[in-house]
Amino acid sequence: MITGKNKQLHRSNFLSLKWAIGLPFISFFIGTLGYMLLEKYTFLEALYMSIITFSTVGFHEVEPLSENGMIFTAIYIICNVLILSYMLSAFTYYIIEGQFFHQLDFRKMKQEISNLKDHVIICGYSSYGREIVHYLLQHDRKFILIDQEVEELELLHQKNSDLLYVEGDATKDEVLEEAGISRAQALISALPEDADNLFVVLSARQLNEDLIIISRAKDRSTKKKLLLSGADHTIMAEQIGGFYMANLVKKPHSTQFFTFLSDELDNNIVFAETQLNQLKISEEEVELRELNLRKYSGVYVIGVKDQDGQYTVNPNPHHTIDQNSTLILLGTYKQMKQLEEHYDLNMDLISSYPKT
Repeated sequence: MITGKNKQLHRSNFLSLKWAIGLPFISFFIGTLGYMLLEKYTFLEALYMSIITFSTVGFHEVEPLSENGMIFTAIYIICNVLILSYMLSAFTYYIIEGQFFHQLDFRKMKQEISNLKDHVIICGYSSYGREIVHYLLQHDRKFILIDQEVEELELLHQKNSDLLYVEGDATKDEVLEEAGISRAQALISALPEDADNLFVVLSARQLNEDLIIISRAKDRSTKKKLLLSGADHTIMAEQIGGFYMANLVKKPHSTQFFTFLSDELDNNIVFAETQLNQLKISEEEVELRELNLRKYSGVYVIGVKDQDGQYTVNPNPHHTIDQNSTLILLGTYKQMKQLEEHYDLNMDLISSYPKT
């Protein structure tokens, strides 16, 4: 059974603007050559005959035709009628059904993809992929979505022109290259199957050694394989969900409070991070109190990560930090904006003020 999608795909493959434009020139070439060989016309006379025959305007021939010339002209007219019918069908399909403008928009999107740098590549528009797309759109973060469901991708692009996509199988190198993996900053593999995520991680690490790779994992055994294959981070969503539900039984209020803090899209609380060099601090080491972050913005430093990857939670004001330390910040949206403006930072905040 041929579905509506397959019918549209079949028509788009059969009706080509390139052929609709190119066929008349092929017809002129064949007609000109035929009249020159059969009727011994000059090039100009043969071309003239070809054009008036193709256009069916009804002018008289240059010279009376021979029998071979009549047979050739009759066949030539029939072929031209078919060519004109094809041209009319193609232009009708591409203009009246919107395919012409769709193709223009598609080419524009491809050009944007080819110019994109330091972007994020999302593999798979699953339930997790939807959340990732929604979050990155809220943060005005440039990304490219890879999926095989072309209709859904086109619908998403129609709703938001900033959403760029590549149709194809993310496990294939050529699809990742089309998404500009060599120029990308990060890749998130959110495919439903662990085996597919493993293939994506292997390919991505081979194509870009500096890429930040984050992968979904369903099984614990796969998590280790993904890390060995080149993933920087693996997320077991089912494990996180189970942990959360279990803690709702034991510590419901603190668990709900943590969820409230982490959901910046629905409240006024924002997590962020920064380093000394971003704060324009030239000293190699300073005490936390010397930064005066609370004075300038009201933002709290709730944690510090040192260069060895060790965390200090709720550091005291005399805690020493260096240029390689990362500060974990907590504050309201307004406080983060004040900090961002004071130090001329890019905190990657959401694009609009939260409703609550």
